[in-house]
Amino acid sequence: IGKIKLYGLATPNGMRQYLKSGAAESATLWDPGKLGYLTVQIAKEVLTGNEIKNDQEITNVGKIKYIPEEKIVIMGDPLDFTKDNVDNFDF
Repeated sequence: IGKIKLYGLATPNGMRQYLKSGAAESATLWDPGKLGYLTVQIAKEVLTGNEIKNDQEITNVGKIKYIPEEKIVIMGDPLDFTKDNVDNFDF
């Protein structure tokens, strides 16, 4: 603790004990509900022939980033879990 920093994605339940003990400062993950909704909305757009655009507004998600050369959709800012907010999440 205090000597090595690790970075990565994690769920709040998987990181709770480490955040509470101080072994980890934060954990990051995209909101799984929003990510699922975004996945369905993007599939619908593609299947109906609509173009995906950078800064496109997706209902219940917000603005997305789109990199057309790589066909990558980025939902937006992730959730950061800390010792102060980890108990607000249960997944």
